[in-house]
Amino acid sequence: MKKVPYLLLIALLFSASFLTSCSEDSESINFSETQNNDDAFLKTFYSGDFRLGKSVDINLSSHNRTAEGRFYTVTEVFVGNETVARGYNFVDKTTRKLVYFADVDRVNNVLTIVDLSTNERIITDRINELPEYEVTDRFNFIKVIEDPSFDPPANQIMGYRDCYRTGNHQYLYSGGEAVSESCEWNCARTFLGIKLRRFTMWAGC
Repeated sequence: MKKVPYLLLIALLFSASFLTSCSEDSESINFSETQNNDDAFLKTFYSGDFRLGKSVDINLSSHNRTAEGRFYTVTEVFVGNETVARGYNFVDKTTRKLVYFADVDRVNNVLTIVDLSTNERIITDRINELPEYEVTDRFNFIKVIEDPSFDPPANQIMGYRDCYRTGNHQYLYSGGEAVSESCEWNCARTFLGIKLRRFTMWAGC
């Protein structure tokens, strides 16, 4: 059992929570101040002209029949003269706040997801290689939601799936004794239930 110095372990845990994936470039940004104003956010994200398109409602119902689901309005965002929506706003219908934003760059094959509640931006490249890219009409999230076969994930837009422990462990020591243990997990990140890339993170065992 290998001992990990206390300060090194703290640094490793912090970096693991900050960079959740080598396949996905996640970075902390400061978009939360625009949660109450969709237009302000889009002006911050896009440098050029944009316009809003079709909106649909989605209910991410709980699998617990006694619990209420979460309701969102998803709206297309067209950039410049593009005829296919590139961006998608996800607004919480209860708080009326913009909680998620997805930008699908189909030219460079890059998906950028912004979580405004945590100021996190998650970038997934080579999206054209993902199995569900073409099936979802190249990540057209409006069509995904309107598809009769769409099975909304329970109470979450972003989540994880098919997680397993890699077998690697880290231990926190105090006074020469192990006081806590962390395990390395390998998971598939999901967006609207769609599998993106796998990544590793440190969490409880």
